[in-house]
Amino acid sequence: MTLLAIGPMTNVALLFQVDSEIPRLLKQLVLMGGSFANRTRPTQEYAIEWNAQVDPLAASMVYATQLGSHRSIGEDVTRSVRLGPEEVRERFTGDMLEAVADFAKVWFNEYPVMQFNDPLAAATIFRGDLCTFERGSVDVEVDSKRLSGVTHWVADPHGPVEVATDVDVDAFFDHFFSVSGEAT
Repeated sequence: MTLLAIGPMTNVALLFQVDSEIPRLLKQLVLMGGSFANRTRPTQEYAIEWNAQVDPLAASMVYATQLGSHRSIGEDVTRSVRLGPEEVRERFTGDMLEAVADFAKVWFNEYPVMQFNDPLAAATIFRGDLCTFERGSVDVEVDSKRLSGVTHWVADPHGPVEVATDVDVDAFFDHFFSVSGEAT
């Protein structure tokens, strides 16, 4: 079984605490969480991703859990996968996507682009080649008031977590629109 977590990790941490066998039963854990831009520029200002910030203790517990396969697609990669309002109007055709485009009008009143954070994480379950991954370990700031929720990634070829380092944006959108049944 593959577990996809696309929000704060509170429920995943609780699940792992309730039954310590569950992590061993998972084929894979895929998270849309963290921001790992500091992996190549450790001195840059840290970005705190919302899913980790909401419950940093749970995020820390999940990253510390030993799993067979653990992938994390951070906001630093998912922010590349986005469309503006005009592209959404043009590409979101067909009943299902037209309804999403209609809902998106409210979104575009506040934000200039629609990011595909969670859909990218989900898509990597079926198309792992959409992202480039690198192994390492992840620690989450828990005790710092200002930096609580920051995800620190350290490269290690034997590390327990695969972190997305890049995304093929065109391949993602080809996949996204083919799965939605409305290829453009």
